[in-house]
Amino acid sequence: MGKGLSYRAAAEKLGVDTNTVIKYARLSPANESFSDEVNLPSVSPLTIKTGALKKKRNAHDLRYIRVDWEKRDLELSLEVEEACNKMLSDRDMKPIRITYASVGKRIRNLALIEKHKDKLPITMAILSNRLETVDQFQIRRIGWAAEHMNDEFPIKRWKLIRKAGLRPGYSSAVTDALDYYSGQGLHTLNFADRVATQWLQ
Repeated sequence: MGKGLSYRAAAEKLGVDTNTVIKYARLSPANESFSDEVNLPSVSPLTIKTGALKKKRNAHDLRYIRVDWEKRDLELSLEVEEACNKMLSDRDMKPIRITYASVGKRIRNLALIEKHKDKLPITMAILSNRLETVDQFQIRRIGWAAEHMNDEFPIKRWKLIRKAGLRPGYSSAVTDALDYYSGQGLHTLNFADRVATQWLQ
């Protein structure tokens, strides 16, 4: 390349930004005077672009951290198991249905569960086995409500429904649970069997 080119002229010949030429010119021992002209005998568009690409790639490598998914899956599965057990055993707070979202939020890893299901086989297997159907959740809420109304005898059905937060349209299994806990169907034996069957499905 010819000598004595201005920064702008050199940039036009190289097909790059003027500031880029200035940067590389000042790195060259031949341009210690920092004049308005520049000699760039060893700089080419390929050199400049390759250097910029290398810097970008190095920055990306520094941000990249390899994830041990097998270990992460095992750790997360234990957190899921513990969270589900606590949700089922907590008698003080109003029951929360066990779903992917509720458990994920509880362990503060909902995004991880939603985006990487295929990399978390153990976690997803445990969580799938603990998910509640609508019937199971409503029956659990009825039991919780009845426990909090143990000072009333007999428990009035309408109060139990209100306490459990039920809406019209519930299933026959839920109706059996209401009958059982309100004292109207203590003789009904298929209630416990039906609930147990649902949990095993």
